[in-house]
Amino acid sequence: MRGGRRLCMGVDIESGKPGSSKARYSVAIVDGEGRLVYKASEAPLARIIRLAWDYRPSCIATDNVFELAENARDLARIASLLPPETDIVQVTAKPSGGMESLLDSARRAGVELDSKLTPSRTAYIAALIALHGGGSRVRFRGERVLVIVSKGRSPKGGGMSHERYMRRIRASVQRAARKIEEALERAGLDYDLTIRKGRGGYESAVFTVYAPREALRGVVRPHRGVDYAVSIKTVYEGPLEFGGEPGGGEAARRPVILGLDPGVSTGIAILDLNGEPLYVGSGKSLDRGSILSLVSRYGKPVMVAVDTSQVPEAVKKIAAQFNAEVYAPPEDLSVAEKSEIAQRVLGRAPRTPHERDALAAAYKAWLTVKGKVEKVSSYLGRIGLDLSSETVKESVLKGLTVAEAVERQIEKALAERLGGGRGEERRAQEQEAQAPRQCIDPSRIHELEAEKYALQRMVEERDRVIEELERELARLRRRARAEAEAAVRAELDALRARVEMLEGEIDRLRGEVARREDEVAEAVRLIALASRGEVLVPRVLPSATLSSIRREEESNGPLRPGDVVYVGNPWMFEREAVKALAGAGVQAVLLPEASGGLASTLERSGVPVFRLSDYLRGEFRGLLLLDARLRVDAERRRRELEEFRESEARLERLIEEYRRERARLLGREERA
Repeated sequence: MRGGRRLCMGVDIESGKPGSSKARYSVAIVDGEGRLVYKASEAPLARIIRLAWDYRPSCIATDNVFELAENARDLARIASLLPPETDIVQVTAKPSGGMESLLDSARRAGVELDSKLTPSRTAYIAALIALHGGGSRVRFRGERVLVIVSKGRSPKGGGMSHERYMRRIRASVQRAARKIEEALERAGLDYDLTIRKGRGGYESAVFTVYAPREALRGVVRPHRGVDYAVSIKTVYEGPLEFGGEPGGGEAARRPVILGLDPGVSTGIAILDLNGEPLYVGSGKSLDRGSILSLVSRYGKPVMVAVDTSQVPEAVKKIAAQFNAEVYAPPEDLSVAEKSEIAQRVLGRAPRTPHERDALAAAYKAWLTVKGKVEKVSSYLGRIGLDLSSETVKESVLKGLTVAEAVERQIEKALAERLGGGRGEERRAQEQEAQAPRQCIDPSRIHELEAEKYALQRMVEERDRVIEELERELARLRRRARAEAEAAVRAELDALRARVEMLEGEIDRLRGEVARREDEVAEAVRLIALASRGEVLVPRVLPSATLSSIRREEESNGPLRPGDVVYVGNPWMFEREAVKALAGAGVQAVLLPEASGGLASTLERSGVPVFRLSDYLRGEFRGLLLLDARLRVDAERRRRELEEFRESEARLERLIEEYRRERARLLGREERA
């Protein structure tokens, strides 16, 4: 594009080895009206590249791209030197696939050939064909754009300011990288980012953008400043492709399972649908384009697997580019399990842990589909129909039943064979019509040919749309199935958790019921014992104090004659409380030990005292249960205490009489 005009450059080799410094070319640049803008002969390859930057043509057209370079690698290097808006077009490559002569390509594009094809004429014709949309753009499987943010200068020398200058430059690189990242996000462009950090910012940042160079126009601009620089570089790698989608050949179409272990070093493992390893390896700093290029040589992944329950974002992007399902184990695979799997599959230990992890992930994913794959093999072996087993397996893994997948392959085979038959009929009809064709109006012939071409294009477009819709339907089916399975799994997990919770609650309640039943049985037994008078329930006092007696009476009523009282702390007592107990007429007092000051004071007051352990038969809900023989022993002890008190009283009376008699005798002696 120059001055608003669309330009196209045609090139044809004149002499020399393609791509060498001695190769010479004819060059023709035409505008959108087909007018010749520039013409040259004996032009070296360097001049062609310089002219491309001067004129900025939309394409460089040739009848054979290998006239520009000897191989795909050299052609990729040449393509990387061209302006971003300039494509390389081979005019003899049909958009629908396959090759044709320059004559047929020119006729298809409506370009007339009325003279001998010299190199200069061929260059002009190639430019016109490309200008009219003929031919196919040359692509590379590993085509991507690098946006590199680096330091603009490198301060030399030492001094106190050196480190401050370096931090300033790194901070500038970091700010520029963040602005580019925001711009790419706003533009919705897919990219990977590799950062080399330094103190205070970034040493460098490299964006690998998976989009054509022209998509970056207005998003990112090259920059060369004092502190940082931004450069944009297009990288072409891998085999050549004309138009269509990447891949080709049986290997590229073969369904495989891809295992990945992403990181600084990336592990890659590729298995076929029989679980056999096709490739196991690893590499450092592999970007997404390199991984896609490598994997595409072995097949098209239908599953991308990792060895962790959390799927890295980079793996999700790779799976999306292949339209493949992602497999992640429910829990992270252990090192022992991964080593055992790798040893079993390879028959040896992998070279690196990354290869081991990728291989284990791929194998675990294969185990999840092994049953379906074996079912397909068994079915095809049983019916004996000559169909592509790999294609049937891929269809089954994408959601079809075995019967549906087989029927779809049969339909394709029928279409190919019946279509071929119709082709034979058409050729026969054309041969039969050769003689009278001269009588048909030529304008009518052109009209019919144009109509035929339009109808063919419509059929091709319809087939393409049908194929896209079928892929979309399969994708939606997989998505719906995955969502349904996820919802069912979530519901089942919730129900299992609730069942476990309810079972635990039932066990707890059963234990509680059993305990309550035991308590009821014990209560019934105690009630029976109490009704027969075999057990007693004492009144309980924490200590023998008036406050304890008052609280007990407030809770359970006043003390009554015949009550049995247990005092828990015999070392804290009040004499008034002892008098209150004796005055209430309690039958007996039980103590932890039937000795001490409280025991002596109580018995001097006529209250029998016993040790609790001698009469305790058990406890129930905090109640002490005493043997009923306590009443008999208490009554006997009360009589003993009364007899003792009477004996003491008699003894005191005798002593008192003795004292009075002695005092009388002593008084008589003194008077005498």
